[in-house]
Amino acid sequence: MNNGSERLDQIEGRLLAQRRLLAQILMTMTEAQRRQMLDWLDARSVMRDGQEDPGVVPADGMAEAMALAEEYRAIAELVAPLPRAMSPRPPVDSLAPRD
Repeated sequence: MNNGSERLDQIEGRLLAQRRLLAQILMTMTEAQRRQMLDWLDARSVMRDGQEDPGVVPADGMAEAMALAEEYRAIAELVAPLPRAMSPRPPVDSLAPRD
């Protein structure tokens, strides 16, 4: 493995750890608080670029906005399907997004 791909693996691992931590924090919130945060994430998970189908035609400088929208969506997907009353709650590791 070359140094560049090792660095990408490290960055991806760190991002996944932060995503899982955020999901755990959301799970400690009350249902109303969690719903409010999920609504906030949902509002930001679709890039607003003025197109009929956002993000289909990449525009200059849109990579960061598209990455942000995707990350908001990934965090919400970890938390949204879980009812708060679930017992026992599965560890967030088992909720990793499937590519």
